Amino acid sequence: MFRLKGVRFKFSKGELKHILETNPQALSPNVILRPICQDTLLPTISYIAGPSEIAYFAQLKPAYVYFGVPMPVIFPRISATLIEPKVRKVLEKYNINIHEIFSDFPSVAKKITAESLDVDIDGFFHTVRSRIESLLGEIKDFVSNIEPSLGGAVDNSSSKILYHINSIYEKTINMNQKRNEIVAKQIEKLKLNLLPEDELQERVLNITYFLNKYGPSLINRLFDDLEMFEFNHQILYL
Repeated sequence: MFRLKGVRFKFSKGELKHILETNPQALSPNVILRPICQDTLLPTISYIAGPSEIAYFAQLKPAYVYFGVPMPVIFPRISATLIEPKVRKVLEKYNINIHEIFSDFPSVAKKITAESLDVDIDGFFHTVRSRIESLLGEIKDFVSNIEPSLGGAVDNSSSKILYHINSIYEKTINMNQKRNEIVAKQIEKLKLNLLPEDELQERVLNITYFLNKYGPSLINRLFDDLEMFEFNHQILYL
């Protein structure tokens, strides 16, 4: 007996043959029979396939032989990643080889982050303030020995100097935060453009995105610059 997956219907071999002869549209080919039916109805000279399909077709030759259907020549399709100028700038800025992206992206992200590590801003400005306050104290002691009233002038100037130091400190903190945000966005930009959803670009992004941005002439560029007989993954800088 034959059962349909997930339902209670069951059929004998004779019943299935009867359905096939009288109501063939009620049946659909499975993963093995699909290409057999396809190439019977529409004989194919060559089939351009991706890596997974090539491995899948490698197992199908006995089925073609059994049914007496000529098996098409399986030709690997071009595999490529398109690098936009905005992405290329990030790669060049951090001296990243494009192959590093595909082999170990987490390490690339760590590399970019390491080169942009937060400096110890608080520690640096604490040291600077201490040194300035110490120098201002020496100035106050020195001038007060000459004229006690000058001590007030030093105090007034000291508060202004420390005010400006604190102002520079606040600006430095803000700029460092912005820099960290930029670094995070640059890492995200690389990921979204080169490994979206942890997959090759070609498996997630539709060509329409690139055609909308670079125009129909991009098709000619792909024909001219990509090598048909290069079966390794190719890189094209736009």
